[in-house]
Amino acid sequence: EDNDCFVRVFKGEDELEDLSINSFFEVDLDETEERGRTVFWGDGDGIDRESKVIRLRHFSSGRYVQLKQTRGRNNTSGHTLSLGPYVDKIAPENKAREETTRRALEEFGENSSMQLVSTTVTLDKKIQQQAVVKLLHTGSKMYVRTLEADFTGGAGRPKSARPDSVDTDLLGLIEGAENVPKTQSTQLLSFDEDDVTNKAISLEDQAFEQDAFVISSVNTQTVQDILFVQSSISQLERFTDVLKAKKRYMLSRDLYTKIDNLLTKLIFFVTQTSDSNPITCEGIPNKSRQKIMRELQMVEILTDILEQPFKQELFQIEKLTQNLPITRICQLCYRLIKHVVKEYRKNEIYAAKWIDLY
Repeated sequence: EDNDCFVRVFKGEDELEDLSINSFFEVDLDETEERGRTVFWGDGDGIDRESKVIRLRHFSSGRYVQLKQTRGRNNTSGHTLSLGPYVDKIAPENKAREETTRRALEEFGENSSMQLVSTTVTLDKKIQQQAVVKLLHTGSKMYVRTLEADFTGGAGRPKSARPDSVDTDLLGLIEGAENVPKTQSTQLLSFDEDDVTNKAISLEDQAFEQDAFVISSVNTQTVQDILFVQSSISQLERFTDVLKAKKRYMLSRDLYTKIDNLLTKLIFFVTQTSDSNPITCEGIPNKSRQKIMRELQMVEILTDILEQPFKQELFQIEKLTQNLPITRICQLCYRLIKHVVKEYRKNEIYAAKWIDLY
């Protein structure tokens, strides 16, 4: 599966949709011991100063951006960027895991090493918010450039290898800047959007003003919201795996209770309400959280939970009673889907593909 980088150009009117959470990256300093510290420019003065060596880790999947060789027409070769492997840079206690991590880092080494190159004159040694930079791939000494051609590669949702606990000390968002509409952002995956065009990128010997980027941080609440949804997804997927494998013996009361509590939390996560009953509550939807749920493809997982108990013949719909735990789980899934799409047209369109199941 291809997971190439591209520039997302938003053409709609909803400001909330300008940027996708799939455009978020962590800026990793190359030195593990400096993780989470301030990033400084190098020793050069003024314009064209370079940062220390960094790596860009895609926040949604936990995987690193790396160099990828391409083959064009007439068998000509070129370069672009794509998602590489997930590597836990925090040295694990287990020696075997530590060795695996070391080998993985060596394997993609220079392919993922980048530098931020200043495009403006500044005497400040710190790399500030809204700094305008070019992206330099240190191994090839080539710059990231945006092409006029539309991106036609395989866009999908790569399976995250990220653990449940995630270090987010240095989280950055890189979005298109300087002579480029602010609604362009570099990201790695997307579902089909009518109001979005994806532009291809390549690596070239030079970069120009239109190839510059602005560094801006993501607010802490958004990061926490994304991490909560991601951790919820991993738990719900494990539950779905049990259903798909027809492991009825694993459907314990304790598991049902955990999934019940999690779905309840998610309902109140996207809805502001004074009603404490997740089955009957109505309220004001939190649009930014609804967007996170859509972009992390929560509805797909919920529809899986609704479908699998009957598809795998673990239960029969006509024999369901209110006393069965799976009945309440299905009710909560329906209610959560309702709150995810409530008063949000784009989410309604997104969820409509499963309308037959509802």
